[in-house]
Amino acid sequence: VRNIEDLQHMLSIGGGVTIQFLGDEGMREISFMPNNIPELKKTEGQTFQLAYKTVTHLQRLERSHPMQPVHPMSDGELDAHVADLQENGYVILREQIAPGYLDPLRDIAQRAADDYIAEWRGGMKLPEVRILDGNGKRNFTINPNARICYMWGEAAIELLDHDTVHAICERAMGTYYLLDLIANTVRYHPDARQGRFHRDFRPGLTEEGMHNGLWFFFILDGYSEKNGGTKVIPRTHCFKADEPEIMDPEPDSDSNKIQATGDPGDLLIVNAGGLHCPGVNQTPDPRRTLNIRVVPKSERLFCNAWELAGPELQAKASERVKRFMQPPADLVAELRTDWRVTPRREKS
Repeated sequence: VRNIEDLQHMLSIGGGVTIQFLGDEGMREISFMPNNIPELKKTEGQTFQLAYKTVTHLQRLERSHPMQPVHPMSDGELDAHVADLQENGYVILREQIAPGYLDPLRDIAQRAADDYIAEWRGGMKLPEVRILDGNGKRNFTINPNARICYMWGEAAIELLDHDTVHAICERAMGTYYLLDLIANTVRYHPDARQGRFHRDFRPGLTEEGMHNGLWFFFILDGYSEKNGGTKVIPRTHCFKADEPEIMDPEPDSDSNKIQATGDPGDLLIVNAGGLHCPGVNQTPDPRRTLNIRVVPKSERLFCNAWELAGPELQAKASERVKRFMQPPADLVAELRTDWRVTPRREKS
């Protein structure tokens, strides 16, 4: 319900509507039935005022329930999107976050980026992680502040419960686990240059032809060519472990590269085994995304997300999120749980 006309329409087609929302005095519930319609049309009266207050407190209303896309998709629509993802290695879905959720998520992304920069300037040493991947064992450094963003607030835990993420993963990956939740914040810098096209993992597909990893970029400020939205090269993800990588046939041409564009609340899904790169932000405003990175059971998991979250956030998580964040039993003992990230410290 986004306005009073929506509410009137829902009642006019013969159904009742019950709205629960968190008010100043705790959980409130208001029920409307078709016989309320004459009162709703009045410019005065308690029923209209209650409905109006509910609409103006839409952000509270939305956030009292699990995060959902603005327009939930049918099984047929989801299957079509998975087919596009299978063929091209990317897909863009519209209106996956309602407007009332965007500001809390922007705050998480911004705080993570700001604190990362502050600690980096203060001499923070990034943890070193040793993992197995398609190239054998390797070490890399990782910053918990920007990669464990589910610890930055309740809205991030709610984002991990997003219906579209789980529906796509079930179809495209089968068994799947949370790798991390990354804050990607790109500011304007006059000397910045476009990053190189690269792959985050190899191969793009499992032996069974399932996706070997999917990145879910929730767009918080919009994606455009000017602010450096992600670029992808379609179909370069379509190779398995015993097959050669599919390379860019024209590395110096832009004709086969796709510039992802989208509005705040849209979702870009990428098989990051294909070639992709971030663009350069040429605007004065930040370009922020929260990226839920999902993998099948593999050695690429580097932390026990569920244990890191701790009791307070665990209590806010659904059973689906708990399963998503808990690594496979045979990897638990090897995964780190000792990172301290900024949200656990008191703010001055």
